[in-house]
Amino acid sequence: MKTVIQILIAILLSTSVKSQTYIKNFLGEGFLKYKGQKVIIDTNIKHPLSFTMCFYPSIKNFKEGYRYEILFPDEKGSIRTSKDSLKNNEYLLNNIFTIDSIEWNEKQRCSVLNNPIFELLNITTKQKIYYQYNCEYVDKFPFLIDLPIPQIKQEPCIEIEKEIDDFTKEIKFSSPLMVENSISPIIIYKHIKNGKSVYYLKLRTYGSTVNVNEKGVIILFQDGTKWARTEEIDVDANGGGFEYSAFITLTLADLNTFSTKQIKKFRLYIYDHEIDLEFADKFKSYVQCLKKSK
Repeated sequence: MKTVIQILIAILLSTSVKSQTYIKNFLGEGFLKYKGQKVIIDTNIKHPLSFTMCFYPSIKNFKEGYRYEILFPDEKGSIRTSKDSLKNNEYLLNNIFTIDSIEWNEKQRCSVLNNPIFELLNITTKQKIYYQYNCEYVDKFPFLIDLPIPQIKQEPCIEIEKEIDDFTKEIKFSSPLMVENSISPIIIYKHIKNGKSVYYLKLRTYGSTVNVNEKGVIILFQDGTKWARTEEIDVDANGGGFEYSAFITLTLADLNTFSTKQIKKFRLYIYDHEIDLEFADKFKSYVQCLKKSK
């Protein structure tokens, strides 16, 4: 009977979390708006530092002498919190403090040496946990927020970047290099020289292990179709993990594909990167804009 009750409670909690509308909403330095909001763990996040040395059972753990007493380590001696230990729970963002346990105020500035500490209350168990927020990198933000984002509609072509080489007169266009304070996972380029246009695609994702001299790019579209190339994958060390990227020359047929389809996810060798629907729609528009750029 006890086991049955526990299962029913787990189902109810899971249903409650799923019925709530949670979205990715990284506010950068506007993080004080999170106070009083409900959050859940973003199970799709891939950045290797998202759960590394940022979750602790007490504010005092953020002091230098306690940095290895992380919350729910994924293995013995690890400095990374297990994502599975936090998922399927709703948290209330109770308060925001400095590392000295002083309540954060609007006059203070977020920086590398002065990151705010979020106090999170597990709505079911009432356990308080503490998370160190980074106001610069959306890829490290491991939450979905019960907080609507006011959207500002903007013509995608306005966001296309243009550069003219003073020596060669080559014209270079590209989709935005940054998305919400983070480097974009997908960038498309158009270079025009002597009246000839060449298009390139840059893909970027992260992994926790290192693999060199590997090949293989697969893009999965929202309609279920795939696009694949035997392209070489570059790898660079990035913080506690590794950054994988591919730079691909596109044909006109490729260009037509990307201008009519929405990307769902892509894989570089064995490392996957999910693309949210809003960005996928924008990227399709960027490709359409580049086709018209002169």
